[in-house]
Amino acid sequence: MITITIRQRVWALAATTVLMAAVPFSALAQAQVADLRIVKTGPVSVLPNERFSWTLDIVNAGPSSADGASFSDPIPYPVGNIAASCGPTNGVICGAITVLPATAQYAGTVTGTITKLPAGGSVTINIDATAPPPNIPTLVPIIPPLVNVATVLPPSGVVDINMGDNHSQSTTRLVQADLVVSKTHSGTFRQGQVGATYTLVVTNIGAWAHNSFIFVNDTLPAGLTATSMTGGGLWSCTVTPLQCIYNVPIPLAPGASLPPITLTVDVAPNAPSSLVNLAHVDGVQNSVTDNDDSLDPTAISPTAPIPSLSILGLVALSIALAASVAFLLRQRT
Repeated sequence: MITITIRQRVWALAATTVLMAAVPFSALAQAQVADLRIVKTGPVSVLPNERFSWTLDIVNAGPSSADGASFSDPIPYPVGNIAASCGPTNGVICGAITVLPATAQYAGTVTGTITKLPAGGSVTINIDATAPPPNIPTLVPIIPPLVNVATVLPPSGVVDINMGDNHSQSTTRLVQADLVVSKTHSGTFRQGQVGATYTLVVTNIGAWAHNSFIFVNDTLPAGLTATSMTGGGLWSCTVTPLQCIYNVPIPLAPGASLPPITLTVDVAPNAPSSLVNLAHVDGVQNSVTDNDDSLDPTAISPTAPIPSLSILGLVALSIALAASVAFLLRQRT
């Protein structure tokens, strides 16, 4: 944090030095000096069709006023229904705010001029927009996060002594399809066991349907050996690599699950008493990646030992067998 702060201050000082060097001394002496700052905030994520807001907080730290300062915020696709409003404080007078039409690059651009912005004054610009509906086409990758940068600039005749805080970026993620996989087994496995099974189930817990390929990979720990991997429905599975692919892009609706996958393993005779099996799911339209793994701790019990007879036991067994033979012989006579 210290290094970053120092670099920011050095950068700001350098930017200010270059700016001052570019302005003739006579003009600089006559110019007003201010420090405009902007901070843009917004939601971390939004749902389909959700109406949400970004906020631009603009402050003039002085020492001079910055009447006529301008701001702009290009809004990325695919949001719509963009609107903006101004909330002034501390003697600020808002000017007109305009939402420029969409272009090939942006869904619209919010621009405006602050009519009166005294030193110490602040203004909040609220930008409202609507998230897109959940109708992403088949095979199309996920829509990336909404990343945009808002800017505030001083008016003519005012020199901003620190241009390093005149820009602010925010990132908002569109909640689309979100695939998770659960991995379970029944009971305790046994050393040397043949045909132990795991069950894997893929579910879409997101807000959009998933309309593309889905992949499930399994990583077995030492002590377990896969013998088969099969899935119902349209799963296509292999043991090498240990993977299943749902290779027909049918819509997996929010809250829906695919047919289960069965993984069959053999347990080594010397397997440890506890193992952890890892399954991973991914998809072309999977928009959340921090919940794609499933861990299944598995207890392994030792193989029951074959009972052995002591010397005394063998003697007793021999006596019992001899007595049985003698009894049978007597019965025949």
